[in-house]
Amino acid sequence: MNKSRLTGNEDVLISGHEIVNPNVFVPKYVLFYITVNPQNIEVKRRLKDFESLRSLLKKFFPTSQIPHLERCSRLSETEPATIKKQTLFLESFLNDLIMKTGMKSKLVEEFLLCKDLDILKKLFKEY
Repeated sequence: MNKSRLTGNEDVLISGHEIVNPNVFVPKYVLFYITVNPQNIEVKRRLKDFESLRSLLKKFFPTSQIPHLERCSRLSETEPATIKKQTLFLESFLNDLIMKTGMKSKLVEEFLLCKDLDILKKLFKEY
């Protein structure tokens, strides 16, 4: 876990992506590169990770309004136009979370600052 902390003054950008094709039995997916400034930290997350974060936030903050997470069609998930649209949705989701003072939770920090995706998955399972 990175020792940086969120202050609420961050700007989160989806700075890029890559299409991952693990093998013939697992469908391709998009890995989004997230840059958190001013810390200048880059992490990589799948759409599935965003969905897990939102589910956990809804569980632990049931009375809070969690920003909506728009999802494009799974069928066209790796198409350039879909990736472009999904990038805007995800960036908006993350920045909305940071702007909400009640959402500066450990979950959001771990999502944005933990560089190792396997560690993040393990932490999320512990919740």
